[in-house]
Amino acid sequence: MKNSRKTKLGELRPEDLRNYRRTKHESQGLFWARFGVTQSRGSRFEQGAEIPKPVAILLDLYLNGILTDRDLAAGHHRERSHSAVSQRAEHRALSAEAVPVTG
Repeated sequence: MKNSRKTKLGELRPEDLRNYRRTKHESQGLFWARFGVTQSRGSRFEQGAEIPKPVAILLDLYLNGILTDRDLAAGHHRERSHSAVSQRAEHRALSAEAVPVTG
């Protein structure tokens, strides 16, 4: 069975990433944010810096149409929601541990 995927991990050249982003008419900040990457780091990837494996996997899935913008945004929303819930729980725990100081 022939592999119908467009790209494979490690096959993308920096200029391919830059050209793909430009065909979407997106800034570096907007494009790379969907992968949890800052604009400056995305710029370095587009100049040839090594892409960490988790980001490379997301890119591969995205570029092959397996993940969509909506999928990536939903993951980001869940991460932010989980973080907010964790922060509230931590705040409640710290508040419960607080002991009033008397003079």
